[in-house]
Amino acid sequence: MYLFNEVPVTEDDIDLWLDNIANLSQAKFRREAYRKAYRVEDKIRAAKRAGQWPPNSEKKWLSTKENIS
Repeated sequence: MYLFNEVPVTEDDIDLWLDNIANLSQAKFRREAYRKAYRVEDKIRAAKRAGQWPPNSEKKWLSTKENIS
């Protein structure tokens, strides 16, 4: 249960998400653009609420064509 129903998202969470996207450039401006365009924070919050966070880091769990909602 989260305080006031707010799910915290840290920079480490975001870095973990972005590091697991296949073929995503390590350039800071590209990572920031991806983060904003695909609402990464919202996706992490949803994963935490669903009990699916942290992801399985043994494999790349996202491709650039998945989760584009």
